[in-house]
Amino acid sequence: MLSQLRHDFFHKRWKHQPGVVPWLLARPTIFFLALMRLMPSRLVLALADGLGRVAWLSRRRRLIGRDHLQQAMPALTASARDALLKTSCGHLGRAAVETMIVLDRLRANSDSAKPSGEALLPRIAFEPGSRELLEAQLGQGTVFIGAHLGAFEVMGAVAGVLGLHPAFPMRFPNNHYLGQSLLRGRHGWGNQLIPRKGAVRKMVAHLAKGHCVMLATDQSAHHRPLGVTWFGREAPTERAAAQMAIRLGKPLVVVWCTRTERHGYWRVGAEQVEAAGERREASGAAVLDLCERTHRALERAILTAPEQYLWIHDRFRITK
Repeated sequence: MLSQLRHDFFHKRWKHQPGVVPWLLARPTIFFLALMRLMPSRLVLALADGLGRVAWLSRRRRLIGRDHLQQAMPALTASARDALLKTSCGHLGRAAVETMIVLDRLRANSDSAKPSGEALLPRIAFEPGSRELLEAQLGQGTVFIGAHLGAFEVMGAVAGVLGLHPAFPMRFPNNHYLGQSLLRGRHGWGNQLIPRKGAVRKMVAHLAKGHCVMLATDQSAHHRPLGVTWFGREAPTERAAAQMAIRLGKPLVVVWCTRTERHGYWRVGAEQVEAAGERREASGAAVLDLCERTHRALERAILTAPEQYLWIHDRFRITK
């Protein structure tokens, strides 16, 4: 009881607020990140891979991952699915440090303080036609949809250096200083973060400027979810991205970024699901159709590198 009261006090009193207490609470994390930045990138990613594989030890996460993989890849044997699941847990750990360590180091080594395509783009292999599709979105106000696949943080950096001015709705860390550190890292690649509160209104304004927004729709939605097929089973899905694209007549493009066998190099792909058009009513049927087509594109992307996808998320959970 006492520990819960202490937690509630710190959570409510210091949430998103500067001050001595949150500064002290942030020190261990900031010191740990500073220490990791001194290590070779290969070692950092190896450590992150090992930490990510700890998720495999959770029986609940293991069962969720096995269930999802059986649904998505029924032809695999149980042992093959387990091996793939262990590897995907390691990739989750890598994703956690990619922005804060690997991308930060690339930007620090750049000659320019601005988002540097010279530092990042030579490390990107684009799927055929993908770079041209992305560059065609300049000034279009495109809705980009991704999944928790591979180096999804690197995808934001790529969009930034291509001049697409991507904005991401996200929940900020409760600690003010950790949040500021996150903002500096994202801003360094030309990205903008949008707080969850009032996010739709802010995204609409961002799109109106001809900039893009980037969202992930592959996690279980809690607020007025839409039932959309995901690898053959209905899953509660966020509808906001599809609604915005339809109501504003904006293009919708699925994007992904996966790691290659070469350290610090990535592969980027893009598939257009909806072209720009006239504004129209976001009817239930229209939104469901666009969500279904978006999911099919996401599934195709995931199956190109299933070992890099976040299978341990409870995608089919329905929250009342």
